[in-house]
Amino acid sequence: MKKILFVFALFVGFLVQSQEKPSVNSFKYVIVPVKLDFLNEPDQYQTSSLSKFLFEKSGFKAYLSNEVLPKDLSKDRCLALTANILRKSAFLATKIYIELLDCRNNVVFKTDVFGTKEKKYTKAYREVLRNAFKPIMALNYLYQPSNDHPEKRIETPKKEKTEVKPKTTVVVMDDIAKLPRLTAKPIKNGFDLVDSKSMGVYQILKTKTDNVFIIKGKNGTMYKEGNYWVAEFYNTSNELVKKKYVIVF
Repeated sequence: MKKILFVFALFVGFLVQSQEKPSVNSFKYVIVPVKLDFLNEPDQYQTSSLSKFLFEKSGFKAYLSNEVLPKDLSKDRCLALTANILRKSAFLATKIYIELLDCRNNVVFKTDVFGTKEKKYTKAYREVLRNAFKPIMALNYLYQPSNDHPEKRIETPKKEKTEVKPKTTVVVMDDIAKLPRLTAKPIKNGFDLVDSKSMGVYQILKTKTDNVFIIKGKNGTMYKEGNYWVAEFYNTSNELVKKKYVIVF
């Protein structure tokens, strides 16, 4: 009986541990070592830079270990996975596999071993790296903040509503002699304003205020200002237009 309980306890422990294993989607970044343990120089055979490129192609935000890191990652390294690129000993072959480790060196994801018999190292590492990244790309990575690292929401301050003032197009003609001349012909409750060719320009209607008329058919007014008259109305583009005229009554 004790043996059965012991086996059951081991099974439950294993099940709990499996459930607690985080997903790669819980991590916002991945850090790629600029120098791999089995190579003599940083980024030898472009192994690190190619790995960074392939991580980015897989949807990750990747940084080489010698690059300037984002502020949130500098404060909390547990936001990132570390890519552990390892070589497996093989005769006349180049074999590697990739582990993704969390900040406590727990393995979150591990690929199979991929190999090639290509003799030129640069070509060999390019080939095995691209093959090793196929299962990583198949993860369809999409960052989803975990409860341990909730993404801070940045609240956008509410903009106060401001009154949008209409654009104003002002026709300025200081020389009275150059202003267009209109002739006022009386109609019921106002005047027809015609130009020198007897073409109707405006119909203006009287108001209770002297020298102020409503322009019929337009959202505007005609009023006297000094020695000339001003037609002020909104055009089809909702712009406020002001035009000056000399009117002969």
